[in-house]
Amino acid sequence: MLKRRIVCILLILSALILYFFDNETVTLALLAALIVMPAASIGLLALSGKNFSISMERAPQNTENPVIRVRIENPDFIPLSTVEAEVTCTNLRTGEADSYIISKTPRPKSTQEIDLEVMPKHAGRYEISVSSAVLTDPLQLSSKQVICSDREYITIMPEIFEMQLTYGSDAAMLESDRSADSRRGNDPGEVRSIREYVPGDPVRNIHWKLSEKLDKL
Repeated sequence: MLKRRIVCILLILSALILYFFDNETVTLALLAALIVMPAASIGLLALSGKNFSISMERAPQNTENPVIRVRIENPDFIPLSTVEAEVTCTNLRTGEADSYIISKTPRPKSTQEIDLEVMPKHAGRYEISVSSAVLTDPLQLSSKQVICSDREYITIMPEIFEMQLTYGSDAAMLESDRSADSRRGNDPGEVRSIREYVPGDPVRNIHWKLSEKLDKL
């Protein structure tokens, strides 16, 4: 954007110098056009985006991973040149975050939808959010930021593996039973009580089925 501003200024200065040395109608028209066009482009940006908004929702998924649908709406009669928004996916347990830049050109009185497939690295609770969008004028000489905060939450379940049973001696099984009785509460299959997840709790103690049902860990 800075390079475009420098080029625009150099063109205006060149046309101005040419007009001083060659005072003709053509050079005057060229100088006027080089001044009016950037001013009109920046003025169009100032008038646009007043009702612009970005929202998100959970989309029907045809894939293994969940899909978030980002909806970009421009209900005004003024077209938008370029819209860039950053969508962030944050793991609420580990704090890991990943982002994706959406760049679109919304037409007047239009709505555009973009489906983003969430491919998390770990199981857990995720927050997908968009905090703002950057609008630029048609000549890309100026920009402005529009606040459009929205967020969605998804829960990624851990992979389930088929259980395999191994048979040992009776002595070994009795020893296992005695160990389970002496260390009550350490058996992953034993549920004593349920509470909300607190950062630092062991991941193996998360009740994934209930987390998915209640929409929180």
